[in-house]
Amino acid sequence: MRRIIDPPKDQWDLLPTPLTAGERQVAELFDAKLSSEWEMYVQPHLNGLRPDLVLLNPFAGIAVYEIKDWTLETLQNAVRRRSVKQPIRQIRLYKEEIYELYCPRLNDKSGIAAITAGLIFTNIPQEEVNRILFAAQSEGMREHRDIYPISGSETVSEGNVGDLFPESRRWGKRMPSKIMSTDTAADLRGWLQEPGFSQDQRKPIRLNLDQQEIARVHTVSRFRRVKGPAGSGKSLALAARAAELASQEKKVLVCTFNITLMNYLRDLVSRYIRTIIGQRRTRRQVIRRQLDFRHFHGWCKWICIIAGVEEKYRSLWERFPRKDVLNTHMANLVTQIYSDPKMCEDIPKYDAVLVDEGQDYRLDWWQTLRKTLKPKGEMLLVADKTQNVYGTAESWTEKAMTGAGFSGPWKELRDSHRLPSVLSPILKAYSDDFLLPSGVDVDLPVPKQLEFNFEAPPDLRWVQVCSEDLLTEVSFEEVRRHMQFLQEDTAIPDIIFLVQDNSHGLKFVERCSQHNINVLHTFGMDDSSDRGLDSTHENIDSRRRKLSFFGAYIPK
Repeated sequence: MRRIIDPPKDQWDLLPTPLTAGERQVAELFDAKLSSEWEMYVQPHLNGLRPDLVLLNPFAGIAVYEIKDWTLETLQNAVRRRSVKQPIRQIRLYKEEIYELYCPRLNDKSGIAAITAGLIFTNIPQEEVNRILFAAQSEGMREHRDIYPISGSETVSEGNVGDLFPESRRWGKRMPSKIMSTDTAADLRGWLQEPGFSQDQRKPIRLNLDQQEIARVHTVSRFRRVKGPAGSGKSLALAARAAELASQEKKVLVCTFNITLMNYLRDLVSRYIRTIIGQRRTRRQVIRRQLDFRHFHGWCKWICIIAGVEEKYRSLWERFPRKDVLNTHMANLVTQIYSDPKMCEDIPKYDAVLVDEGQDYRLDWWQTLRKTLKPKGEMLLVADKTQNVYGTAESWTEKAMTGAGFSGPWKELRDSHRLPSVLSPILKAYSDDFLLPSGVDVDLPVPKQLEFNFEAPPDLRWVQVCSEDLLTEVSFEEVRRHMQFLQEDTAIPDIIFLVQDNSHGLKFVERCSQHNINVLHTFGMDDSSDRGLDSTHENIDSRRRKLSFFGAYIPK
């Protein structure tokens, strides 16, 4: 029987937070000496917590470990200062949350005994560990050292797994624990399995022929436009083009409309840079310093600050309605800055400007961005008319784009690599009824199986909600249903919840918090419509959340 290790050992060197020498030593030790019944999860995304190692055996129990390569002085300081990362506090929190939240079937009082919470110091002798941490331990921890093992460096160096993990000798398939079960293991496994977004972070980016053309071919016209539906690889091609140009030491602006998309594009660029580095003698730092990632309104504000016209920028919010400032006046002010020979000397100029979410842009914003180009600079616009959230997509017609620099037709990407075919008619019906006026072309995806396996049909359900007051509760129950019936290779952090507006999103997050479910979200709590310089199209709290929202990498 082969041990389940997630992520696999051959992927450990690619983890966003590299394993320390001690963490790797302990993980290798457990792998070598524990029976293969024990599954091993390295740095799992445990609902906001990131223990170093979790072991799971459906017939024996659960073990969660914090592994420290600390010096003696570091441990002494952490205890003296009552640091929030005081290790005793960490392992107690892991144990309590696993018992109360992730393993609801361990509802018996004795159930908590199925969970070992261990602490391992790889560089501090056992005698010093015992002396320093004695007072920090509760009486129960000192009394039950078998489920609260605290180990020093000798235990690791001598490979004494029995002392590191005493409970591993007690139960197993031949002698199953009465308080552990395969159902309990399944409950926890959904939380422990590495999320798909984290796995994607380590995968090399592969481009199809159309995407390669966008990423690597320099066109004479210099102004290109690409359209396609969600999942067709538009953003991927744009990110690859950004990395290719930056690797040639070109200065590149990647501009979005949505704040959160900046993080996604930055991740795609970072992944593609690894491909470039593997093929050419190019340093990552050289490429990265050539790239600016901005959302349009944030970029406008930044340029105004650099140009020293903050007062003019502030006055826009006092003189005009907020919508007009966002739609017109911010862009006009930046255009004036770039049109003034004296002012534009010290503000950024770019060899390339690449715009994602083009359907959300106004044409005058595009013209403002054109002002930033160096001679012979290039621009790329990618758009998806089906994602017409702000009602601007229909303005990108051939007639309207006259004078925008484009020549020739749109480059089209049609195939969707993440869409089950059963959804196509649903999308078609929705777009006909709600998206754009009759007769206006939209970019509907053509499903094409490539990266994902959709042999199992999606679980589609229509749930009619008779009252808006019930929307939050019905939504929460649907998410709970999905949490209980995930496919084996799906992690709970991969569940994504989309909501129609900010207020409903906040209500849903609050409902989840009542059940101790931590939700990474972008909904804002405050109203910043009258905050002058700090105002944008979203409130401040929401903007901060979007800037920090990055699914693929949640640091420990």
